[in-house]
Amino acid sequence: MDLTATQNWLRQVLTSYTHQDRVARDVETTLRNFPTLTPKMDRYTTDDGHTQIMLCLHGTVPISFRSSTYHIPVAIWLPANYPSSPPISFVTPTAQMLVRPSKFVDVSGKIYHPYLAYWDTRSEKSTATELVAIMQQIFSIEPPVYQKPDTSLQPQPQNPSSSPSTSQHRALNAISSPVTRAVSSGTSTPTLQSSTAFGTAGINQANGFRAYTRSPIPTEAAQSEPMPPALPTKPGKVLSLRNAVCDKLSLRLQQFNKQMSGEMDALLMANRGLNQGTEVIANERKRLEEIENQLRTNISILTDKNKELTDQLEQIHNEPDVDVDTLICGINDVDSQ
Repeated sequence: MDLTATQNWLRQVLTSYTHQDRVARDVETTLRNFPTLTPKMDRYTTDDGHTQIMLCLHGTVPISFRSSTYHIPVAIWLPANYPSSPPISFVTPTAQMLVRPSKFVDVSGKIYHPYLAYWDTRSEKSTATELVAIMQQIFSIEPPVYQKPDTSLQPQPQNPSSSPSTSQHRALNAISSPVTRAVSSGTSTPTLQSSTAFGTAGINQANGFRAYTRSPIPTEAAQSEPMPPALPTKPGKVLSLRNAVCDKLSLRLQQFNKQMSGEMDALLMANRGLNQGTEVIANERKRLEEIENQLRTNISILTDKNKELTDQLEQIHNEPDVDVDTLICGINDVDSQ
């Protein structure tokens, strides 16, 4: 992408934005780090039906999932008062994809994250580039889209004598269909995996996060094992157990969010440190280049002076010798007086 043409285009279309320089700078940095995104001016419709023209970064975000590279389609809208207000981000599945809802993505594809929730508290430090980097990390753990089922296949007639476990196994296979490979390119990030009886645990070496995926249940084992008998219904006990499970899940979710927030803060601090170090190195390099140019100038001056002195010494050596007596004693009587 031609960044010069993009800069000229941004100067023309950002007239309605309050902080035009900041928006242009963040957009250029984001496009430089994620060249799969493209800017455009388009009409955005709010939840209450109002529409406004906003700058949108649309395209794909590359992720690494299960030792493969995928590109997740997204759209990031920058409000007119950015960075005072956070970007509005969506997952935009293609015709062959469906949105997989999670704690960071709802059914409509809108993206939620603590980084966006607390944007107002540090709007001067928050950037669209860091937001895309966070999206890349969370999508690598839990992809937000999956492949749409093939409706061209006709359903097979079911055997009335088939066991309930077989139907459950088919449902699990349908739910756990893999994420759609939009565009696969490049070498995937190496992942360490260990299989268990309940799934596969992996550590992505590039992102530093632990991902857990559920392995399909073997059909033969599901058919051979009988279903457990139904427990007697006790509304009071079931309600207490449900409340206990909800409380435990809420506690685990809070702990996980706290841990993720700490890790993301550490990553953001490291990213800022690297950016500051890059600026310091660039300034130091510029200063050393200026010193080098000054030294070259001084060397040139010293060379000219040395040549001038050499010429003067040769001129002195070429002059004829003078008799000392002639200098002290006059040539005639008048000079000797």
